[in-house]
Amino acid sequence: MATSEVQICNSALIKLGIKTIIDFEDASNQARVCKHQYPIMRDEVLASHPWNFAIKRVQLARLSSTPAFGWDSEYQLPVDCLRVLHPSRREFELSDIPFVVEGRKLLRNGTDSPLNVKYIAKETDVSKFSPQFSEALSLRLAADFGYALVQNRSISEYFMALFEQFMSRARSADAQEGTPEGVEADVWIDARSRGTGGRVDKLG
Repeated sequence: MATSEVQICNSALIKLGIKTIIDFEDASNQARVCKHQYPIMRDEVLASHPWNFAIKRVQLARLSSTPAFGWDSEYQLPVDCLRVLHPSRREFELSDIPFVVEGRKLLRNGTDSPLNVKYIAKETDVSKFSPQFSEALSLRLAADFGYALVQNRSISEYFMALFEQFMSRARSADAQEGTPEGVEADVWIDARSRGTGGRVDKLG
């Protein structure tokens, strides 16, 4: 299991046959690219799947403000929320209520409060990462570095394909930890482009 951000980046560099770094402040192009791209790729891979270690549950209080139109109520999402997960019918009322995510708020009809929400958190503590996530992140970084450091689109595409294959296996392994909650959780709303309920948008 990776023990540091640098170790995850070095795993990606080794895959590409590039010299590793000691830390992000090294006087090298690799260190500069790793420092810039690591948090971006980490959040992308986190949001791509409901990793068990990154899931949080919270009760949200209804805000006194209301959307200008289209929805009755709005709720402030946690600052570490990357993506709201589609909830289970057995535990969460949202499964039967259309809702969207816009900006940092969840919009829905109805005035019930508090509201139970499950979400993927922006987990930055490497010690909490699962081995599957660390490897997935290193593959995603290798795909990104393949162009940024090697200037080879074919290498980038190769590692992107490996990342997608690995993610398929990781999703299956992660889903086996616990009893399924009924409704598939890996669904989201593209609120910014569609504005329709039933799916949930990744948050920026």
